[in-house]
Amino acid sequence: MTSRFTLLVAGSAALLVVLFGLLLADVGKPFPGFFLTADYRIVPVDDAARATGLGFGDRVVAVAERSPSRLQETLRVSTGAVRYTIDRAGRSFTVELGSRPFTAADVLRHFTGYFIVSAILLAVGGLVFAQNPLARPNQNFLLYMCLWAVGNAFTAEGTLGITKYASFVLGVVAVLLSVHGWVFFLTYPVNPVRQEWLDRHRVISRLYAAAAVGGTCATLTFVVCRAVSPDRLAAVYPYALGVLVFLALVSFPIKVVALLDTRRRAASPLVNQQTTVLLLGIALGLGLWLALMLLPLVQAYEPRVDPQVGSAFVLLYPLAIAYATVRYRLFDTTVVIRRSVVYTALAGMIAASYALAIAVANMVLVHADVSRSPWFSALFMFGVALAFQPLRGRVQRLVDRTFFRERQDYVRTLQALARSMTSILDLDELTRRLTTTIESVMHAQNLRLLVGPAPPALAAVVATAQGAVSRYQVAADPRFAERAGQLLGAYTALSAEVVVPLRFQDELRGMLVLGPKLSDAAYTAEDLALLETLADQAAVAVANAEAHRQVVDYARELERSLLIRTNLAKFVPDRVRQLIEASPEKPSLEKRETDVTVVFADISGYTKLSARLAPAELDAIVERYFGAFLDEIVKHGGDVNETAGDGLMVIFHEGDHPRAAVGAAHGIHRRAAELNAGLPSGIEPLRMHIGINTGPATLGATKIEGRAGTRWTYTASGLTTNVAARLAAAAQGGEIVVSHSTFARLGSAIPADDLGERELKNVDHPVRLFPML
Repeated sequence: MTSRFTLLVAGSAALLVVLFGLLLADVGKPFPGFFLTADYRIVPVDDAARATGLGFGDRVVAVAERSPSRLQETLRVSTGAVRYTIDRAGRSFTVELGSRPFTAADVLRHFTGYFIVSAILLAVGGLVFAQNPLARPNQNFLLYMCLWAVGNAFTAEGTLGITKYASFVLGVVAVLLSVHGWVFFLTYPVNPVRQEWLDRHRVISRLYAAAAVGGTCATLTFVVCRAVSPDRLAAVYPYALGVLVFLALVSFPIKVVALLDTRRRAASPLVNQQTTVLLLGIALGLGLWLALMLLPLVQAYEPRVDPQVGSAFVLLYPLAIAYATVRYRLFDTTVVIRRSVVYTALAGMIAASYALAIAVANMVLVHADVSRSPWFSALFMFGVALAFQPLRGRVQRLVDRTFFRERQDYVRTLQALARSMTSILDLDELTRRLTTTIESVMHAQNLRLLVGPAPPALAAVVATAQGAVSRYQVAADPRFAERAGQLLGAYTALSAEVVVPLRFQDELRGMLVLGPKLSDAAYTAEDLALLETLADQAAVAVANAEAHRQVVDYARELERSLLIRTNLAKFVPDRVRQLIEASPEKPSLEKRETDVTVVFADISGYTKLSARLAPAELDAIVERYFGAFLDEIVKHGGDVNETAGDGLMVIFHEGDHPRAAVGAAHGIHRRAAELNAGLPSGIEPLRMHIGINTGPATLGATKIEGRAGTRWTYTASGLTTNVAARLAAAAQGGEIVVSHSTFARLGSAIPADDLGERELKNVDHPVRLFPML
């Protein structure tokens, strides 16, 4: 990650160098003595230009009777003074002005300030980032400074430069700079409530997307106008500037409101100081930059000072942000100072109390010198011993509240975090809260929560010490003397300064690993004590979170299993599903001979229909019909064994299965007739031809093995199945043809014709056919 931001700084610096080099490349070109904006408005520079009557904001209408977009071309061929037609507030007049070569001194005089400011912006961003490369505010600040640096120089060259190289990308840079500024102040100082709202509504990603789209559109519009019709650019340019100025102006309330909201929610002296500094930076730095540089450059009004001065004032803005970011992150008053103040105050109070006690005793006991009495001294010291601890606690709180408010705030913050962790069940949320809170109050680098067993290199530390262990303790504690070198190497490999084991019910649940403080100050005993208190609650929270995650994973696996079962039920025959549910460990799927009725149903004219309809349309029709047929089959107790294009194979094997099969066949014809009524015109009605046969068949699972693996099918096989298929082929559209074995079981209640015995393909003996309508 650090290398990525290093490349960002290097790329920004390279852009500035290239842009300054392009400005120097303009040296020697004809220069009229004034700068001209993209919409041909004048910024007078030389005394000669002012002497002709040219004023700030005058618009050049023509140059030697030619378009002002051809200024450089006109100056190159001109040998004397050039006539300029000027418009000032609707009044037209002409001036004549000679030209001179553009010099390096002009570049240094009018542009160097912008580039120096940009270089300082990059340096400030890099220094703040180097203090803590992992902190999100530092990363955002560095990106902000890179955009400011590039935007500051690009604005000057794109507005005043002779060639205006930067104008092509100024729209993208300016929009991204404004939007990233909003994002920076919406997320810093940290405001958890607002951050949760921003994440939930994806506000930040949408802002960046809108900035990219808006900036790209502005740049494309500028490029197209510049290439196709430079004169049209003069009409578009003021609107583009208006948008950029609007974004700069609207940034004020967004940033101020965000800071005030954070200040209100945090109600912390530290945050109050941070937001005060940031508000001053916005008011002075950004305000003066806007008033003295941006608005004059866009011709809002004539500048009273060189716009480079306004560019320099912008440095107050990043310096305020840097101070608020770095100064208060490094703030860590030592325990020695705090204790010195506390015990000095206690000593003074005890001495004053002793003197007061002596004075009172001497007044009460006249002619007695109690100061010489050992009993008085012993009694006083006994009283001091009784009152010392409560008194020290009160003085400590008073000193902290008066002189070390940040320390008191961060102790309260860690205590509040410890209390809140017991209700956190999400391990990622627990990690985020722990790391962000400790980093913000102790200013620790490389803070991590490692869940699970300790790394082997640190196993000795974790096994020996019950609480937090710092690098100094490893080096100094005799318990680690034999393995000190190895353990210190492990600390270095982890970039660790302190390791805090998380134990729950004598079981190690993980470790907190803290790197060195940003201030390079040592972790005090009070710091380690606070971390140990926090670790006790964190261990319970980690155990709860892991148990919750196991429950969630089990629930997801159960949900997945139910989903698989539901989807497989669409493809597996009901009989197979019943057998598996009855005995999931060892379902009874072996083959056995049983009495069944097999139904084959095919669509009449399917081949002809498939040639006329598109595949998607044909599939939709077949699915609609077969879905209706499935309802009838299931209602009569049948199992769809397989489907193939235009055909169905259905098995009935329970109860009065011949009559159920015939009932399902009639239902199929009835549903087909109902659906035919809704077919579009031009599509012939679909008619089914159905064959039914009853008899013994082998019912069960068949294993098919091949190189691709083993597959199983559950079907009925044998002569009964083959005959049913031939009967379906012999039936006409809309007919049901049953075999003699099926008809005999139906009884005379169901009418049918008798076609006598017929030879069927691949059937050894004739079969007697009974067609039904």
